[in-house]
Amino acid sequence: MAYGNWRQYTAVRTHPGFAELARFVGQDHESARRGFPLAGVDIDTFWQIVLHCACRINELAGYD
Repeated sequence: MAYGNWRQYTAVRTHPGFAELARFVGQDHESARRGFPLAGVDIDTFWQIVLHCACRINELAGYD
């Protein structure tokens, strides 16, 4: 099991950089996070999305 962290840290809560990752696991980055099983996830695609998410969060300076 894994959980999205788009609601965990106040500084980046609901940051749009999480949108792609949330969609990939069938969730919404502006809503509550739920656990999801990793067993059926294509790990290579998942990892690419996680890295893209990290880049988006760190490049969008000035996000409130």
